[in-house]
Amino acid sequence: MQRQSNRWNRMWRLAPRIAFAAVLVGGLSLRATTASSQSANPDQFCYLVGGSSTQTCFDTRQDAEAAMRNDPAFSGAGQWLERIETPLSLMSTTLTSPQVAFTYQIKLRAPVVAYTMYSADLGSVGSGGFGCAPAAGDPHPDYAGWCANEAALVAAAQQRWLATELAGCTGASTTLTLDRSANASPFVEQDPNNPQRGIIRSFMGYDTLYRTYQTSAQCAGETSPRTRTWKLRRHVTFLCQTGFKADIASGRADGAYCEPAQSFVAIITGPMQQVCSAQGSPNPCYPATGEKARQEPDFNFASRTFVR
Repeated sequence: MQRQSNRWNRMWRLAPRIAFAAVLVGGLSLRATTASSQSANPDQFCYLVGGSSTQTCFDTRQDAEAAMRNDPAFSGAGQWLERIETPLSLMSTTLTSPQVAFTYQIKLRAPVVAYTMYSADLGSVGSGGFGCAPAAGDPHPDYAGWCANEAALVAAAQQRWLATELAGCTGASTTLTLDRSANASPFVEQDPNNPQRGIIRSFMGYDTLYRTYQTSAQCAGETSPRTRTWKLRRHVTFLCQTGFKADIASGRADGAYCEPAQSFVAIITGPMQQVCSAQGSPNPCYPATGEKARQEPDFNFASRTFVR
């Protein structure tokens, strides 16, 4: 029993040393991993795509950016990578070789083409475009009978009423009674068969929540005009450019309905470079040292000005 107690005492005394050794080995392993992801030449610019551990290094940042934009990981949308500001751009603060990081990301973009289409819902009389010019462009069969022009559809719907429930009536007119287009809140859906194609057909300002009309006409033998209230439906379809897909989102009012197919963040690391004095800035700040230069004339002698 005494020997077992002594064994536990020895293990307890060794525990801090074992823990320190584990931390030391882990730290060396992490240091080796970090070092392997950096360029052997601190003066080079290295490109790394988010989610990857492989980087490619170049002599100039321009060459690194060219490789970044041509990277197939961005599905052909690399040309739209934009520099973004990040709070941690300083990678290393050593005075011998300070490093900085440049972060790039592809932002949401507007579609390359969009189609706005209308359909009239007249209840029991029917729904559709009623013979007006169809919306050309979108080949989807669901919109083959939809109308491209709202005013033309309103006129066609009025004629439909005069041919059916308002037959024989005269003095027909159609007025807008409810307009929700000013408060539109589009909900973007993605075509399950084509991610580049998006559809906006629900929520405020779309489908039956777009506009309400009333058609009136005076019929023989009736003292007051006969009225029919109906709804005008509005749908929008669009196509995103190569490398983008429809962004499934609600309430986007800026028209940027396309998100990158690959939303990786690209990073280019490189040396912090000294800046030269520009004509517009005679007192430059040197980021490598944090010093700000200012020249002042000290005295003039022999037609020369001595500055410090």
